[in-house]
Amino acid sequence: KAAYSKGFKLDQLMSSKVQGFKSDKDKVAIRDSRESVEKLINDMVSDMTDEKLKAHYEFKDSRDWKLSAARASMRSNQNRHNYLSKVCYRPFDIKWTYLHKDVVTYPRPLILNSIKDKENLMLCIGKQGSSIGNSEWSLVYIATLPTDINVNPRGGAYLFPMFIYDSIGICMYNFLPAVLGEIEHRTGLHIQAEQDKERTKDGFLGTDLIDYIYAILHSKRYRNTYHAFLQNDFPVIPYPANGEYFLTMAGYGTKLRKLHILEGITHKDFITRYPVSEGNDIVSTRRFENTGNGVGKVWINEHRYFENVPAGAWNLFISGYQPLDKWLKDRNGMNLSGDDIRHFQKMVVALNETINTMTEIDAYIII
Repeated sequence: KAAYSKGFKLDQLMSSKVQGFKSDKDKVAIRDSRESVEKLINDMVSDMTDEKLKAHYEFKDSRDWKLSAARASMRSNQNRHNYLSKVCYRPFDIKWTYLHKDVVTYPRPLILNSIKDKENLMLCIGKQGSSIGNSEWSLVYIATLPTDINVNPRGGAYLFPMFIYDSIGICMYNFLPAVLGEIEHRTGLHIQAEQDKERTKDGFLGTDLIDYIYAILHSKRYRNTYHAFLQNDFPVIPYPANGEYFLTMAGYGTKLRKLHILEGITHKDFITRYPVSEGNDIVSTRRFENTGNGVGKVWINEHRYFENVPAGAWNLFISGYQPLDKWLKDRNGMNLSGDDIRHFQKMVVALNETINTMTEIDAYIII
C-alpha cells in the first residue's frame, strides 16, 4: 500500500472525466451502419404515428425520455444530421448512433463538446474492479470515438480525454499542473504543445503520457501486486523512474493502443483461416475447440469455424470482456459478412500481440 500510494491517481492528473454515453435503448439506438441510423431519423420525423413507430422499433418511454417529445425536438432541429456518429460500443466493436438526447438518453456534454468529431484520445477506465469478481483487473481500454458506458461491463466506463476543447474549438491538455510537473521533473523532459506531432529531443507528447499509463495498466505484475487497491477506485499510476523508462514504457503503450484500434493490421498479418464448407455464416454458437499446440477452432455454427486461433487470444480479457467471445455473442443470429470475418481475424492478431506485449511490459516494469 505504501508503494502504491506514492503514485498518482488518474483523476489527479486528468480532472475532466465523464461516464460513457448511455442510450437506455441499445436495440434501437445502436446500429450497424450510418444508413440504418439515417432511416431511424427519417422515420422519427415522418408522419408515422407514435404507436406504429413504437411497434416497429420497440421504443419504450422512460422517466427521462419520451418518444413524442423526442420526435418534436428532432423535427425542429435543422442540424439533426450532424449528430450521426460512429461510436465505440464495446472493445473492438464500432457501431453508429444518433448522439443526441432525442435518441441517446444521456449523450454527455463533454462527449459532444470534446470527443465527437474531434481529434482526441480517451482512456476508458473502470472504477469498480469488484464488478468483475475476483478475476484479474482488466478495466482499461483506449478509444478515439465517443464511447458507450458499457465498454466496461455493468456500466463501468469513465472516459478520461487527453484534450478538452473550448467553445471555439481550441484544444487544451486535460493534465493538471501539479502531477504533470512532477512527471517532467522525474523524467527531465517537458511536455510539448498540443499541436505537436513529432517528439523533440528533450520533450514528450501528450500521447506519450497516455501510452505510458496504458502500458502500466496492462502489466500483469502491476495488476496482481495491487489487486486489492484496484477494486473500488480509479487506478494509481507509479511515477516514471526517469526519462528513458518513461519513453520505453510509452512505446509499449503505443503498440497496445494501435493494436486495440486495429491500426495497421492487414490480411497479411492473419494467423487464422476460415475454411469455406457447407452451411452458412450465421452465428448460432461460439465454442472454442482445443486442437493442440496452444491453438484451436472457434465454431460459429455446426459447420463453420475459424481455425488456428491461439487459446490465449480466445481467453484474454480486455476491458472486462473476453472480446472474441463477446463479439460473436453480440452477433448471435446474424450472418457474418466478408468484412465481419476479416474483422474477427484482425482481432485475433491484436489479442495475440497484446499477450506478447504484456509479457514484454512485465519484464521491464518497475513495481
